[in-house]
Amino acid sequence: MKIITSKIILSTLLATLFLMMLLTNFDSFVLRYFKSPPFFAEFYIPQAILTVPEKLNPDVIFVGGSSLREYFEHDDFLSRSLSSRCGRNLEAFNGATSSQSLVDSLAIVDSILKRGGSPQLVVVGLTKFRLSNFWPEWQNVLDQQRLALPPPEVLVNYLPFFSRVKFRANNRFARFSRVTPLIRLGDFFTDQDYVYEKPLYLSEPLSVEKKRERSLLANIMRQQMFEDYSVENAKRYRILFEDYKRYGIEIVFVFTPKAPSTQFLNVNDREYLKLVTNILGTVGPVIDLDEVSSLPEEAFFDEQHLVPMGRELLRSRDRQSRKLHRLICKSDTGDWEG
Repeated sequence: MKIITSKIILSTLLATLFLMMLLTNFDSFVLRYFKSPPFFAEFYIPQAILTVPEKLNPDVIFVGGSSLREYFEHDDFLSRSLSSRCGRNLEAFNGATSSQSLVDSLAIVDSILKRGGSPQLVVVGLTKFRLSNFWPEWQNVLDQQRLALPPPEVLVNYLPFFSRVKFRANNRFARFSRVTPLIRLGDFFTDQDYVYEKPLYLSEPLSVEKKRERSLLANIMRQQMFEDYSVENAKRYRILFEDYKRYGIEIVFVFTPKAPSTQFLNVNDREYLKLVTNILGTVGPVIDLDEVSSLPEEAFFDEQHLVPMGRELLRSRDRQSRKLHRLICKSDTGDWEG
C-alpha cells in the first residue's frame, strides 16, 4: 500500500513538473511554430525578434504606438526604403504597435540587445495618450506588458529589492497569461510570404465630423489624466531610455501629428508638451511633428493615423520631418521624400 501511495505521489509530482514546464514554455513554442500576421502585433513583433534564424541587428529601431507605425514602412521594405533615402545601407526594425505601452517599447529594445543586436538609434513615438497613464509605482508600468517578450531588465531593476525577487520568481508563470489570445487559431494560418510594406489605413478617410467625434471622446476620457500625469510619465521615459545610452544608442523622441480638424480640442496641450519636451530633451532630440499645419484633412484616415499620401506629404513639407530624416540617416544630405 505504501509503495502504491509513493508511486502516486511521485507520478503526481512528475505530472505537475511537466505541466509547469509546458505552461512556462508555451509562448516560446507558439512563437516558433505558428505564424502570426502583422496586425496581430502581440506575437508578430516577438516572432520577428526571437524566432528568425539569423540575428536581428537593426541600426534603427522604431517603438511607439500606431501613429508612428503608420509613418514608416515595415519588414524588409523599411530597410530598403530608408537605405534608398539615406544613400547608405541601413537596417531598420519597425516595432511600433497599436496602443503600445512603455514597458513593451522597452522590452523590444531590451530583447534585441540581449540577442546580440547593436542598434545605433531608437526612435520613440509619443502621443498625449501614451503620456496619460496612471503609474503610481514601477510595478504598475510592468503590469502593462502585452508583447510576448521577456520583461525589460532596465525596468525590473527599478523595483524594490523584495518586489524584484518576487517578480523574477513569478514571471515565467505570468508569461503564460500573455499567450492566451493565441487561441484565436484563425490568425495562425496566414500567408507565410506576407510582407507588411503598406499602411493599414488604405480605405476612404473618415469624415471631419467623425474625426472630431472620436477625438472629442478620447479627450473627455484622457485630458485630465494627461494634465495630471504627463510630466511624471515623461520623467519615467527619461530615466528608462537614458539607461540605453550606455550601450552607445542615441534616442530620439517623436510626437506624431493629428488631423487639423481635431486641433481645436488640444489648445491646452502645448503648455504641458513644453514641460515634457524639456524633460525628454536631456536624453535626446525631441521632434514635434504635431506642429504641422500644412497637411490637408484628407492626409489623415482618422484623428491621428496618416494615409499613404499624408505620409509622403509630411516628409516633403515639414521642417521637423526633415530633421528626423537627418537624425536617422546621420547626414545632412539625402532625399527624405519617397
